Amino acid sequence: MTYSWNPFSEPDDTGRLIDLMRRMVRWNEGGVGWLHPGDVVWMLYPNLTVKPEKSVRIVSDGSGTSLALVEMTPPSTFLVHFPGDVDDPEAVLRFAIRQAEAELQTQFDVTDDAPGAYDTEALSVQPWAGPILRDMGYAPANEADFRVNGQPLDRDLPAPELRNGATVRAVRDEPDDLKARVALHCEVWESAKFSLEGYERLRTKPLYRPDLDLVVETADGELAAYCIVWWDPVTKTGEFEPVGTSERFRRQGFGKAVVLEGLRRLKDLGAEYAMVICSLGPTYEPSRFLYTSAGFEPVFRYEVWKKPV
Repeated sequence: MTYSWNPFSEPDDTGRLIDLMRRMVRWNEGGVGWLHPGDVVWMLYPNLTVKPEKSVRIVSDGSGTSLALVEMTPPSTFLVHFPGDVDDPEAVLRFAIRQAEAELQTQFDVTDDAPGAYDTEALSVQPWAGPILRDMGYAPANEADFRVNGQPLDRDLPAPELRNGATVRAVRDEPDDLKARVALHCEVWESAKFSLEGYERLRTKPLYRPDLDLVVETADGELAAYCIVWWDPVTKTGEFEPVGTSERFRRQGFGKAVVLEGLRRLKDLGAEYAMVICSLGPTYEPSRFLYTSAGFEPVFRYEVWKKPV
């Protein structure tokens, strides 16, 4: 099989990658893929500084069918996402690894003199990938940095519990509300390059729904917590990305309330499954507790593999 390695091109490749992730969701038992189709939109358009034409590559076969999505992060990290129903997944993975290493060496000036190592990840539910990585010089770091959590929606969902007159609602398409929503995101994620212009662009992209862009508003009119819920009617699945609560309003149930309302709205739309990806770093323990309290359970992990540069 002959494969091609192509840079991302807007807008056509957005739809192609969404379709690729839909295949991944269908293939994996339980309705959870490595990435949800909504993850693609958030990955490509989180802010105006992200240039997917530089960091995203698509592996295709001779007929032009997309087989894998590859993310590259300078100087030496890359991730390969592909569904398990592709023909000869081992060959696809080997091709993607070779191409990613070669491009990182040239595009980001990775050399033998640079410190560190190539970093990639393998799913804990894809044990066949380990021998391939070992054969290509990688070794397990004996750690995982992210975990996928999921839950079926074929049950009664608890209603959000709010205190002191707070409410859950969708973000209003009004300048002041959009600005407040951007400010909340930037407060939660101090390193975020989120901006009003980038947020307005995101709201025009596929799979985004304004009725699933949720916030908790206090009785005083402040935004305390938020989440974007990505609903994919093709796979009948939803995902939460991003989720955050202002430090001033944490440990008051606002994060759980906005997630529960998102789950309720997903179920009303016909969703059968919901997922969320969370970091396994020690500072993210409150996030993991939040998702557990909202009914999510661990499904699989992203296991880290490294190779000396």
